[in-house]
Amino acid sequence: MELPNNPKDKKKKQTTLLTGFRPPKNNKPIPKDVCCSKIHERLYNSKNSDKVIQLPAGININYTRFLELSKKFGEFIVSLHALYLDSIIGYNILHQRLLDYQKQMKSILGKCEEASEEFQDTCDITYEWLCGEDFEIESTFPFMKQGEVKKRTERNGENYILMGRLCVVQAYTYWEEYLRKEIAIAIGVLDTKEILRKYISHDFWGEMGKLRKAIIHHNNRATDEFKKMKILKWFKPEDSIYLDFDKMKFIFAQMADCRNVLEILSIPPHTARFPN
Repeated sequence: MELPNNPKDKKKKQTTLLTGFRPPKNNKPIPKDVCCSKIHERLYNSKNSDKVIQLPAGININYTRFLELSKKFGEFIVSLHALYLDSIIGYNILHQRLLDYQKQMKSILGKCEEASEEFQDTCDITYEWLCGEDFEIESTFPFMKQGEVKKRTERNGENYILMGRLCVVQAYTYWEEYLRKEIAIAIGVLDTKEILRKYISHDFWGEMGKLRKAIIHHNNRATDEFKKMKILKWFKPEDSIYLDFDKMKFIFAQMADCRNVLEILSIPPHTARFPN
């Protein structure tokens, strides 16, 4: 995505400020009634790299707002990532306690069949036995099979995958319902759906949207859209959206990069200095 100079400012130097956002596919100017600042000619120029925004002098960019957005988005990422890590650490602790419990039972029962891991996995257990507090799962049957608990709390088990999916949905909702609109306002573009779709685009968030759609609307199955993935290219059509720890680590790193981009945008062009 690129912000070219206003024709009156053709001789003024442009400063590269943002990576990741991309321009519309055509090279058409934005209609004047779309803009809410001095951007009355072309907002983007697609003939250069689709991974660069260039902010010309004279454009009414709200740098202070970009700094505020970077801080808010940073806080959101920390909160969401902490939730994810707290959850998987909890799964690890719960999993280890169950293993220790089964080991203790084996030491008591000796070498009989009932002491085997296979048999114990078929036995019931409650949260009170595992953590000392009487939590009750919402079920018509208050007991859980030990094998089921082990399976869902193991590393990259069912709980890991479910928590990853929840985080993807939450992150994309934050982007689509809040951050994307605020970026549009900060660079002087009206935050209508049509304008956001055409002019405030980002490859990573576009692919996160496809992940969300597959999770919510396609029973956690990848669709044909996944063939075009360039960043989150882990799945083929009909694959299960299996978001293990390493995949989520990559996704959170991508979100952190986006936060850094917003902070870069808070620096006025004449003071920005970036390596080649």
